[in-house]
Amino acid sequence: MDSSAASYANDQLGNGWNSFIQLERQSNRIAHTSRSRRSIYHLLGGTHIYGTESQSRPVDLAGVLSSFSADQASIRTAENDDYLKSLITDNEIEQIRSENQDLLNGLMSVYVFEDATKVLPFLEDHPSVPRFLLEAVPFLRKSFGDSAILQLQIPPDEDVPLTIYAVALWDGTVEDATAALKKFDDSWWTANGHKASGKIVIDYQLV
Repeated sequence: MDSSAASYANDQLGNGWNSFIQLERQSNRIAHTSRSRRSIYHLLGGTHIYGTESQSRPVDLAGVLSSFSADQASIRTAENDDYLKSLITDNEIEQIRSENQDLLNGLMSVYVFEDATKVLPFLEDHPSVPRFLLEAVPFLRKSFGDSAILQLQIPPDEDVPLTIYAVALWDGTVEDATAALKKFDDSWWTANGHKASGKIVIDYQLV
């Protein structure tokens, strides 16, 4: 395949992926509009902020896309762990864990975890995700402002989470939030979103 053909194929793949992300974002917003309870830790002091709660539940797109049960996923994870141990030494495993812990510590300094009991296992199971989320931070700050709280969320209705949401909690108008998200897309996401491999959705959430 020549370079022009490869470039065209990549553009088409990117356009399809961006269309899927837009649908995912839209479904997430619909879910959070009807599920208005917010429980977040303030960046300073771990203060809880509570809202009200309706009975609606978010749309589980990722769950629909998954064809594996929790038991099957656990078996696959165990098999993968055994396979990795056959390839690398215990010292190398510890080094990887140490590097991943440094990345997790970095994430916790800039993101609020909506539910650490769900967010942390996901990040540990997907080692490429923390680095990607850290790389996005300067561009999120530039787009949404330094005062915007960045939060990591896991869809609540997934037995085996496939996606993590990084959202900018926004207390302004929807028009301004949409403009900020477009700025982020244009400055960074469009060129880098494919690296997330479908595991990350970055969006805003009105509060």
